[in-house]
Amino acid sequence: MKLCVGIFLSSFAFVLLTKAATATEKAMVRGTIVVQTLDRLGTVQHNFRAPFEVKLWGKIWQMRVQYGTGFTELCGFDGKELCSVLEFSPVDFPETIKNGNVAVITPFSYPCHSEPITRVIWLALATDTNLVRSGAILPALWNMPFQNPFSCALKLTNVTWLDGAGFLPSALDFIQAKVSVSALKTSSFLSHAVKDDVIKEALNNVTDGVVDAEYRVGQATNWNESVFPKEFSLSVYAHSPQGSFPVQRYQGIVESLEEVGDFSPFPESLGRYSIGDYRFSDAVAGVDEISYSVTNFHWIAATNPVLLRLFNEKKQKAFVNRNHITKVANPKVVRSAVLFFLLTSTLLFFWKLKKHKTQEHA
Repeated sequence: MKLCVGIFLSSFAFVLLTKAATATEKAMVRGTIVVQTLDRLGTVQHNFRAPFEVKLWGKIWQMRVQYGTGFTELCGFDGKELCSVLEFSPVDFPETIKNGNVAVITPFSYPCHSEPITRVIWLALATDTNLVRSGAILPALWNMPFQNPFSCALKLTNVTWLDGAGFLPSALDFIQAKVSVSALKTSSFLSHAVKDDVIKEALNNVTDGVVDAEYRVGQATNWNESVFPKEFSLSVYAHSPQGSFPVQRYQGIVESLEEVGDFSPFPESLGRYSIGDYRFSDAVAGVDEISYSVTNFHWIAATNPVLLRLFNEKKQKAFVNRNHITKVANPKVVRSAVLFFLLTSTLLFFWKLKKHKTQEHA
């Protein structure tokens, strides 16, 4: 259900801006990331270059990635919730602009609904140490894992940290892991709509311990008593009976580091936005999110009564649909219906046969 909520930027109130901090506590990182796809022989098939900038303030960050002339992704985290916005070019996507830009809100720091390049930059510069640690389950950065349990069945291993930073990794591996069905079902990064049998089938294809990707920092640089990656890369592998070979390579270069003033991690933008809000999720009801629209992008708290009403309505509808399907598919109901059909068909057959014989004797 879509709801158009008219909100004006003049009323934009953001709590984080009230926190006192000096400019020296905040950093602006600018750089470029190049993505290459390779064939089995290691020959580069495609190149794509994306400039980026990241503003950092402790656990609070804002990221801007330019995807050619087509669109820009704005992604920010306030320490509790994340918002990712795709702003499309009216020249390249005129029809999309008519329907509005797209935004996603989540209650965690990993931008799992963002573009792969954005997620690789997140790993390099805005890592959440609660998520990035040896043994942790973290979905693939290089594809869209929300509907794909195979891409969610990955663990991190061999995690090391940049000297002096303590919050940015210098190396780690993504390995396939035969985790339990329940571990994936309780994950925040896999859709509740994915059925158990689909998860089990995906886990049957997992080869425990196989390395799917390697992240490495080639060079690091010091800035304001902190260490940042200067060059970083993510290599993604495919596997065959003959061995593993790279099929994707993300290579990032940090070009500048400088101080930055106060900033809001969330975008302040004019225009119409279609929002998928994943703060409203219920595994029992099978609800991942609620959807609504705003005329001007504005941060709406999860306690907003309109959003809560949308969430309750979607859960109720999900339960009604599930109960209806359950009743229709109930074996006892189906068996009774079949028996009733056979019985009535048999009685009708004998009644017609008796009527026919009566007419013959008449």
